This record gives sequence, structure tokens and C-alpha cells, in this order.
Amino acid sequence: RAYSGKRPIGKAYVTTRKSVLHAETDYWVNLSNGQPLLVVHAPANEKLTEMMQAIIDEVKLVLGDRRAMIVFDRGGWCKDLFRMLLGEGFDLLTYRKEPLSNWGEERFQERSRKLDGHTVKYELADGTFQKKGWPRLRCLAVKRKDGRQTQILCSRYDIDPVELAYRMFGRWKQENWFKYMGEQFALDVLVDYATQPDDPD
Repeated sequence: RAYSGKRPIGKAYVTTRKSVLHAETDYWVNLSNGQPLLVVHAPANEKLTEMMQAIIDEVKLVLGDRRAMIVFDRGGWCKDLFRMLLGEGFDLLTYRKEPLSNWGEERFQERSRKLDGHTVKYELADGTFQKKGWPRLRCLAVKRKDGRQTQILCSRYDIDPVELAYRMFGRWKQENWFKYMGEQFALDVLVDYATQPDDPD
């Protein structure tokens, strides 16, 4: 949400304005099928790295002791955040942040799997991410149509790499769900015109 106050808060990409502006952010957590689970409001646009503890605390209240994988983008690239998630008993799946070196062609092979009712196919390589001070993680490199590579990090070694890539790229299900609900069911229309006071600071 665009912020119009006078306090010096951080900036974020505001989709409704298609611009980077001073803004407040809500963190929407969804299930792998795109259905919403919960939302956490960030005070004065805190970064994802600073909000993740509050987010996983809320997720724990909903899921209890069930093992969960948190899928997030490069905004969460932080070794301390990675260690915190693993220490809290969560698995993680995220993009590897650049700079990164491309893997050799000989490491890639085409793999496919049936997921969510349709066949998914990627040309990918499976390896390891090791960097001083960072937790050791699984690293997948997925070849894109333009020949470049997208690398993905994960703490799980027991899941098929095709499924991991599919889950990472499937983050857009959340945005698509909200787009559909907004267009078909007017999800973003005000329910009523009641007001409540906000913190003036």
C-alpha cells in the first residue's frame, strides 16, 4: 500500500501504481495450491528478512507441529534468516541470488513428472550450495528457454528436483488466485465503510 504520511519509511514496489514508492507491506502466506493461509501486516514496511520471525510464529499457530516448507523470493536472501528457519524446524526453498556462475552443459538432463494433474518438464542439474558462513543446502540449476540458468536453493534432499522447481516457480499461484478472486468475486471491494483510528505515528 502506498504511504502518504510524512514519516521516513522504506520503499516497495506498489503493484496498483506500478512504481516503487514509500509503502506499507502485508505478507500473505498461502498453501502450495495457492489458497491463502494467513496474512501478517508489517509495521512501516519492514523487510522480509526482518518480518520472517513474525511470519513463522503465525504459521506455527495455524499448523502446529506439522513440518512446513517456506517458499520465498530473493528478498529473503540472508544467511541469518536461513539459519533461523532451519533452527525453528522449517524447510526453505528460494532462489539463489546473483552473482552466480553457470553450470556446465554436461550436468543438465531433461526430467519430467506428473504434478497437479499435468506433466511438468525441466532441463535441470542437481548439486550443492556451499559458502563460508552459510548453511549447506541443495542447489538446483534450471535451464531457461533463453539459455540462461535459474538456481534454486532448498534444505530438502528427499524431494524430486522437478517437484522442487515446480513449487518454486509456482509461487505465482498466490498472485493468480488474488487476481482471479478480484476479477470474479470483487475480493478487493470494501465490505463496509466503517472506520477505526490508526496509530498516528
